[in-house]
Amino acid sequence: MPALTSLVLNGINVVGIAAGYLVFRLVFGARVDFGQPFSMLQLCVVASAASAVEGVLGGVLAPFGSGHGAIASALEWFSEEFLSFITLLPVVLSAPAFLTRGRRKWRRQGLHQTGRASLPAVALAASLVLSLLIKGGGAIAFPVIALSYCALSYRFFTTSLLVAFFTICIVELAVSGILPVYHGQGDIHDLVSLRLAAASIALAPLIIASTMAAQARALAKWRFMASSDSLTGVLNPRGFYREARAVLRVLHRGRQPVAVLMMDLDFFKQVNDTYGHGVGDGALIVAANLLRKGLRDTDISGRLGGEEFAVLLAQRSLQEAQTVAERIRASIEACVVPVEGREPIRLTVSLGVSFAARAPAELSTLMHAADRALYQAKHAGRNQVCTWQAPL
Repeated sequence: MPALTSLVLNGINVVGIAAGYLVFRLVFGARVDFGQPFSMLQLCVVASAASAVEGVLGGVLAPFGSGHGAIASALEWFSEEFLSFITLLPVVLSAPAFLTRGRRKWRRQGLHQTGRASLPAVALAASLVLSLLIKGGGAIAFPVIALSYCALSYRFFTTSLLVAFFTICIVELAVSGILPVYHGQGDIHDLVSLRLAAASIALAPLIIASTMAAQARALAKWRFMASSDSLTGVLNPRGFYREARAVLRVLHRGRQPVAVLMMDLDFFKQVNDTYGHGVGDGALIVAANLLRKGLRDTDISGRLGGEEFAVLLAQRSLQEAQTVAERIRASIEACVVPVEGREPIRLTVSLGVSFAARAPAELSTLMHAADRALYQAKHAGRNQVCTWQAPL
């Protein structure tokens, strides 16, 4: 009989998970995106559907379970599974995105910044201690403000971990009698109420965190649009100078090497005059794509205007900077830009390189030197790389 009971209970779990998966695919498709403002409400629908299926089966098969009536067993199953889904699914589903994108965006913080970043988590721990000290029926809700603080301060994955920590702590403390908001194992309705209350409290910060993620994504999109060249996708002058100066300040403090490349398409006016501005725009896009392919993710590239581009290379030697410039020049020279009904276009570029073994305080020093090197490359016959070192 115990083996049969175990089989029935496990079967209920399997059916519930299958139902949840089907609803999940119907609602989310291939994957869930917690950067959408209503994603947590949609996940709540999935959790409710899976829990409801298990609740119905638990009620029908009550004799194999706890021995309570059908309605009580159904409520017990529903509340337990709903709390589990709300607690665990956000952690499991948001972990892959955090481990791929989140870690790449990690930046070292100073002690003061790290201390400030830990304040929401400290507030959550303090609120749980306060619940234990004061006790009473409302103690379970004391951490709500701290959880909201966490949702406003951390990414979704971190918030979901803290929410899971809160849920596990509060339910275990209540069931064990340390937090007297639950009157014992025999009172099913108190247990159901406790689980649903914990799940409701957990949902609030998760919804806030999801909304904050959506807002951050929207702001990043607008910032990208404001800083990027609409034709080529590289930074526009404003975006390039802002990011390049920010990186240069760090390199200057660390006395690290830096190089700047200036690139100009040769005889580009003739392309526009001969083929039209549409074909010229296509050529600019091709050149910008090849430029980005020759750079690292940490390098900063921008279109300064017309056919002129600039690149800041952090922590590169002069030889490395010249190698990068030559690689870009060769890739553009080898590329053919097709033109409908006419001979394809072959592009060439001239590049100027400036270098400083210790990054200067001002970007203008490097830009001026790279511009002089570019002028030298054009004066020497174009389609080549020149280096100007005298001003540095």
